[in-house]
Amino acid sequence: MKEQENLSFDISLYKNGLGGLRSDLVALTLEHQQAPEEERIVPYTLSFGADGEPVGFKPRWKTVRDFEENQGLYSMRDLAIKGEKYMVWISPASQKYRLPQSRIIVGVVKGIDEKGVNIECRALSLEEGLPFCIKVAAGLGSGVKSESGLRSEAIAFDVESDDWMGFLEGIIDKPKIWEKIRTGSDVKSKIDRDNQMEVVVREFESEIKQAKTGYEFIRVGARIEQRVMGLGIPLSTVGDCGVLNSMILARGELVPVGVFDYVFKRSSENFFLCPNPKCRGKIPSGKGVEVCPHCGAKKSDYGSKCD
Repeated sequence: MKEQENLSFDISLYKNGLGGLRSDLVALTLEHQQAPEEERIVPYTLSFGADGEPVGFKPRWKTVRDFEENQGLYSMRDLAIKGEKYMVWISPASQKYRLPQSRIIVGVVKGIDEKGVNIECRALSLEEGLPFCIKVAAGLGSGVKSESGLRSEAIAFDVESDDWMGFLEGIIDKPKIWEKIRTGSDVKSKIDRDNQMEVVVREFESEIKQAKTGYEFIRVGARIEQRVMGLGIPLSTVGDCGVLNSMILARGELVPVGVFDYVFKRSSENFFLCPNPKCRGKIPSGKGVEVCPHCGAKKSDYGSKCD
């Protein structure tokens, strides 16, 4: 049985403040963009406070996948506290969880003291599935071979001369990814994207603050996603973190949305069919969706056919 899909971009999390929205939007647009793997690297810092909890966000504990991923998250903290410097967390592509891609996070501990733990991370979105992930784990010295086992616990590894990139390249044969990380191009890409998303957040700040219901949050999220696509950043409707608001809005399905206990279902909604003859997917009418969430066709390119 398949678990319900998660929203990859949950606007309700910013109901009481927009802190973290821009950085989350940067991560979303990098990971979800329709681009080669080396263009979807997300560099970030994972921090845990003195209380052992993540800084800047509160993990959700609602689904089996949540529990597995959170166990993996806290295992990174525990490895750092034990003195490990390098670690990898693996989340294989999954039919059960509707994850079309595998996600591998490489962590390098940068600081640990009485105030907490700081881990410099790179999130990689890869096309390969479980067999590849098992091979990566084996290369790191782990015998775990199940989806849940890999997702539930990070793997520590040791390297000589701190050449962790060279070591991992021997296991994850993705030269373009490692070249981008070595040259710092992944960080530059994130900075450039951050500048773009700063403008988007300002545009939608008022709408986000005014949203009250589950439907309104998803609608604003969809409008933001469409704005991003309008900037020339094509987004995949489903990624390794979940499904876009645009897709949920078009399908009208129930979906868990972050830490707030509500679900969304549209009882009566008008649709038009995407005018792209190769798509013809359903698009909700009159809700500010300007780009087809299925194929990326722009409403403006087809005039009244999309009204």
